[in-house]
Amino acid sequence: MGIKQLLSSTWRIAVFFVIPLAILPFPLVVNTQLAGATYVLMINIIFYILMPIPLAINAMLPVFLYPLLGVHPAGQIATWFMNDPTTLLISSMAFALGIEAVNLHERIALKVLTVLGPRPERLLLAFLIVSGFLSMWISNIAAVVMLLPIVRAVNKDLCEQENNITGNDAVSINSKAVNEEFAEDPPASTKVQKFTMGLVLSIIYGASIGGMSTLIGAHPNIVFKLVMDQIYGDVTGVNFATHMMICTPLGIVSLLIVWLLMTIMYVPDYIKSCCKKQERTPEEMRAQDKLHKNLKGQYEKLGSIRFEEGSVIFFFLFLLMLWFFRSPSVFPGWEIAFKKGYVSDNAPTLLLVATLFVWPRSLKALWTTGKHDPILTWPIMQRRFPWEIFLFACGTNVLSEGSTRGGIAEWTAEQMNALSGIPPWAMMILISLVTAILTEFIGNSTLVTLLLPILATFATQSLVNPIYYLLPAALCTMLSFMTPVAAPITALVYGEKLVTRREMCVTGLIPKITCFILVILFVNTFGDLVYNVHHFPQWANLSAANNASSVHRVRVLNLFLNEPI
Repeated sequence: MGIKQLLSSTWRIAVFFVIPLAILPFPLVVNTQLAGATYVLMINIIFYILMPIPLAINAMLPVFLYPLLGVHPAGQIATWFMNDPTTLLISSMAFALGIEAVNLHERIALKVLTVLGPRPERLLLAFLIVSGFLSMWISNIAAVVMLLPIVRAVNKDLCEQENNITGNDAVSINSKAVNEEFAEDPPASTKVQKFTMGLVLSIIYGASIGGMSTLIGAHPNIVFKLVMDQIYGDVTGVNFATHMMICTPLGIVSLLIVWLLMTIMYVPDYIKSCCKKQERTPEEMRAQDKLHKNLKGQYEKLGSIRFEEGSVIFFFLFLLMLWFFRSPSVFPGWEIAFKKGYVSDNAPTLLLVATLFVWPRSLKALWTTGKHDPILTWPIMQRRFPWEIFLFACGTNVLSEGSTRGGIAEWTAEQMNALSGIPPWAMMILISLVTAILTEFIGNSTLVTLLLPILATFATQSLVNPIYYLLPAALCTMLSFMTPVAAPITALVYGEKLVTRREMCVTGLIPKITCFILVILFVNTFGDLVYNVHHFPQWANLSAANNASSVHRVRVLNLFLNEPI
C-alpha cells in the first residue's frame, strides 16, 4: 500500500484522535469553565469542516465532552437535549411524511406544471413555486429529491423535441437524478443542457427561499426560535404566526424576482417578446404541446383525488389555521382557552400527527373488508424519517446552550463592545452580510448555532432589540446559492453532476444579492410592524437587568484566570 493510499484511507482516524489530543492542553492548563466550553466548540467546528465522522454523530460530541471536562453536569445536559422548538421541528417532519405517504407532493408538482404550461419561462416559474411551497413544510433536501425525477422527464422531452426540430447530434447530459441517469436521455444540444441546469437551480433557489418562509421550513429558523426562548423566555412574541407575517411575504417577493432574473438568464427570448410581439414557430408550438401533453398524462395517471389525499389536505389546512391563530399579534388566539404558557405550536402538530397514525387511507376498504390501513405507520417512520436531522437538532441544542452558559457568548459579546458605536441599522447590515458570505462555506445550522447566542448577548448589551440582529442573520444563512458545500441540496445536485460549479456560482450571485437586499428591507419594514424591531423591548431590558451582575464575571473570564471549574 502506497503512502498516498494509506493517507486517503486513514486521515479520518488521524483527525478524530490527533486534533482533540493536540488541543486538550488548553482546557487542562487554563482550567476554567470558559476554556472547557471553548475546547468543545473548537472541536465541533473543526469536525464540521473536516467531517471525520457523520454530521449527526458530530453534533452529539458535546453530550459527553461537557461532563468529562467538568463544564456542565450530565443531568443538566439531558434537559437541554429536547425542547419546544425541536419538538415542533420533529413533529412537522413527521406530518410531512403523511404528505409523502399519500403522494400528495407529486400531485401538487404536476398540477402546477400543467396549469402554468410548457413554455420555458413558465417551467422555471412552476419549479420555483412548487419547490418553494413544499420547502415551507418539509425539509429542503426532501423537496429537491422529489422534484428531480420530474426535471429528468422534462429534460428527456426537451432533448427529443430539440433533436426533432434541429436534427442536432450533441453530447447528452451526463448526470443522474435519484437513481436514474440523464445519460439515458436522447442527445441534447448545449441550449437544452443549459436550460436544464436552470431548472435544477430553480429548484435549489425555491427550496432555500421556501425554507425562509415559515418557522418550520428550515433548521436555522428553529434555532432562531430556540435562542430567543432560551435567553428571553416565551414573552418575545416569536411564534409561527408572527414569523410567517414577515417571512412569507418575503418569500413570495423573492420567488417572483428570482424568477424574473432566471428568465433573463435562461430565456432571454421571453424578455424580447415582452418588448416586441413575437409569434412562436410551428415547430416550437408542436414541441411545447407535446411536453404539455406528457405532463398532463403523468398527472392523469394519478387519477382523481383519493380519500387519503383529501384527508391530508384537510388536516394540513386545519393545522395551518391552528398555527396561525394560536397567538396572533392583532387579537387573542385560541391558546387563551388553556393555562397560560402551557400550549405552544407543537401541541396541535403532535395531535394531528398522532391522528394520521389511526386515520384510514380508505373508508370504503374499512367499511367493506374491515381492513384498517392508516395513513402513517411506524415502518414508514423507521424508513423515511430523517433521524440524522433529529440527532443533529438535539446535539446543536446542547452545543448552543452549553456554549452560552459556559460564558462564550458573553465573553465574545464583551470583545464586540468596540462595535457598539456603530448605528444599529449599519450593524444589522454588517451582520447579515457576514453570515450571507460565511454560509457559502459553513453549514447554515452550524453557523446560526454559533452566532445567534453571541448576537443576542451583544444586542442586549447594546440596548438593541435582539430580533433586529438575530432574524436577518438566521435568514441570510439560508441564502446558500453559490457553492456546492453551502448546503446539502447544492452538494446533491453538484455531486450528481446536474450543475457545474461555474454555473452554480455565476447564476447564484445575482439572486443571492437580490434576496439579501430583500431580507434587509423586510426586516426593517414588516419586522418593525410585527416585532417593533427599532425599539428596545421590555423583555430584553429585564434580561439585561438579570445579567448585569455577570459583567464582572465575564471580565474575569476574559483574563482566563486559573480558577478551578
